[in-house]
Amino acid sequence: MPLLTINTNVSKDRVSSELLSHLTEVVAAMTGKPASYCAVHIIPDQLMAFGGSCEPCAQVSLLSIGKI
Repeated sequence: MPLLTINTNVSKDRVSSELLSHLTEVVAAMTGKPASYCAVHIIPDQLMAFGGSCEPCAQVSLLSIGKI
């Protein structure tokens, strides 16, 4: 089961169900797995900085057995 995890400092109200659906399809296409096997986990409202800036940012991790 491929798993895409996104930690972001973007607020929860800016994360739509359409984004989750779109990312599920992207993960399915990248891994060659059915979308029904793919999981997307977005963790919003995190205290994060990149390069010393607190502008919107994210840390992304994709785990999968097989091709990516």
